Amino acid sequence: MAEERQETGKKKGNEKGEVSRNLPRNYRQIGEPGAKKIYVEDYVYTYLNKLAQPENLYARGAILFGKMYKTTIGKCMFISGAAACQNFELDLDETIFSEENWGEIYRIRDSFFPELEICGWFLSRMGFSVDLNDKIIRIHMDNFSGENKVLYMIDALENEDAFYQFENYSLKKQRGYYIYYETNQEMKNYMLAEGEMGRMPERGRRSETIKRDTAVVKNYKKALRKKKSLRPKSAFANPAYVAGGLVAAMVLIYGVRSAVQYQGNQKMQEVFQQQEMTDAKNVTGAQQGEEETDTVSKIETTQNSENEVVSDEKAGSSEISEESNSESAVQDTEASETQTTEKTQQTWGSIGGYYTVKRGDTLAGISKKMYQSYNYIEMIAEANGIDNVDEIYPGQILEIPQIED
Repeated sequence: MAEERQETGKKKGNEKGEVSRNLPRNYRQIGEPGAKKIYVEDYVYTYLNKLAQPENLYARGAILFGKMYKTTIGKCMFISGAAACQNFELDLDETIFSEENWGEIYRIRDSFFPELEICGWFLSRMGFSVDLNDKIIRIHMDNFSGENKVLYMIDALENEDAFYQFENYSLKKQRGYYIYYETNQEMKNYMLAEGEMGRMPERGRRSETIKRDTAVVKNYKKALRKKKSLRPKSAFANPAYVAGGLVAAMVLIYGVRSAVQYQGNQKMQEVFQQQEMTDAKNVTGAQQGEEETDTVSKIETTQNSENEVVSDEKAGSSEISEESNSESAVQDTEASETQTTEKTQQTWGSIGGYYTVKRGDTLAGISKKMYQSYNYIEMIAEANGIDNVDEIYPGQILEIPQIED
């Protein structure tokens, strides 16, 4: 959102030693700036976006030069100078500001921006978003921890940028900022000395800023097409393969259940046979008791009656035993089914596959997610030819090796 202001940019001091200035005449608003407003001069903004172009795959960094001014809307940070810092082109773990680095930074400031202060730094990491992590916070705390010091981040691949400002011992993300346009001979001289002005015609200066979004989207789509062409074809994407796997699984499960049911039926038949034999014995005993009743006295008849009562009690206890055997057979059947299901789950748990990297993923997190352990980071890296375990990017297809039992 662009807004025009008809105010001069003159600077002056007051009795308290504070430097004040009027707001820029022309500026463009990005987002919704908060109470502490940040103004970035257009030459600086264009220079930083050149450092963050999609073909720059390594981390790129720069030192920001500016000053805090008192304005009619409060204190505002004006950034009107920037210089590339070569030690950011390595991994962030190796980014160290030595005395030699600081000596070169102060030499550039004294040569091109003598009236400005070091007000923060810039960082571009292709495909890593503009969110903070422990390494970035550590670098800022060790080198730029002063109050109101800023960090400007760009991810050209995701078309994102963000300003952070150091407040109350922590970095606070700002909701927006301003790009302002005015004569900036100091930055122009630095870019001429660095050879950047040859690629920035004066007539197209503002158009570089306005057309940035279109160029980033075009490069992003090109990168996606290239990444898609290099993506390995997965066997799991074939519908016939998936259908065959499902059928095989169903046949396996059905066969296991059938075997369990067959074993249960055999045990039930054995129980029924034992019951039939017991019933036959009871019938034979009853017939013999009737024959003896015809030949013995009434006293013997009474004794036979008592024997029949005892026989009935034995028959009852036999039935109770048969019911216990039946319940035991059912429990054995259920235990067999449970063991079979656990074996089936163990079989499917060892199958590998592929994983698509998402923003914020690390090999350690992927190892924990896929294997429930951090012990397989090197195995995943070796399977995918990754030399540096920190260099993975969103959308990358990783092969997840199968764990041998």
